[in-house]
Amino acid sequence: MGLFESAPAVRQGFLAAVDARVKLLALVHWSFFAALLQTRGQALGAFCGSLVLASLGRALFKPSFWKRLLAANGFLVFLWLLLPFSFGVPGETMARFGPLVMTREGFSLAVALSLKALAITAGALAITGSAPIREFLGAAKALGVPEKAASLLWLMTRYVSAVGEEFVRLGNSMRVRGFDAKFNRHTFKTIGNFCGTLLLRGTERAERVRAAMLCRGYRGKFRVETVFKLSKKDLLFFLLMVALTLAALAGGKWPTALPH
Repeated sequence: MGLFESAPAVRQGFLAAVDARVKLLALVHWSFFAALLQTRGQALGAFCGSLVLASLGRALFKPSFWKRLLAANGFLVFLWLLLPFSFGVPGETMARFGPLVMTREGFSLAVALSLKALAITAGALAITGSAPIREFLGAAKALGVPEKAASLLWLMTRYVSAVGEEFVRLGNSMRVRGFDAKFNRHTFKTIGNFCGTLLLRGTERAERVRAAMLCRGYRGKFRVETVFKLSKKDLLFFLLMVALTLAALAGGKWPTALPH
């Protein structure tokens, strides 16, 4: 399952029974909380907390969960190629690779940023995978999110896979025609044509989708039939998020010294 593909939510585990409004608030809290952590120990605690959430949604041992997690954090490869060798220079030398010097400060920062990125992504995948996107749309509207913003978010998540499929088809057609990317004028012109074609086809699809929605009675608002009601499981989930937050904060006291 690729990054562009959409997977329907399967109602399994404890998270499936929690009110979508509570889960949405928990997702916002957990994302900002993990992003603001300062130490590697705290970031590691947040990542472990996200894995706990994934286990509650019965997603922890699914290959699709880990594939999406790695796909969403592919940029970390570039972070590790640059940050350990550029941050804190001159600093305490940790290793040498020819002319490149890995500093202890850069390595420490790369570890912390990687753990925070993984914690945020894993938490988001665990929570959003526990209910259909329409349910979260209704929860967002119930929490006061503007109708247009919620509708745009739903349409984006619904059709990003379609844009991804078009991207793959155009790329395959270019390769079949023998396109070989090089640093020359022809390559730049071809890439420009590729982007323009993708934009045009996306616009045409958007017009078809709009026409189909109007034919089905769309008048600027999505009707959400979900009835939200708080229960004891929502209270338990709230207490769990408090416990995970405190546990991650306590991680600041964990040993974080790097071996010499």
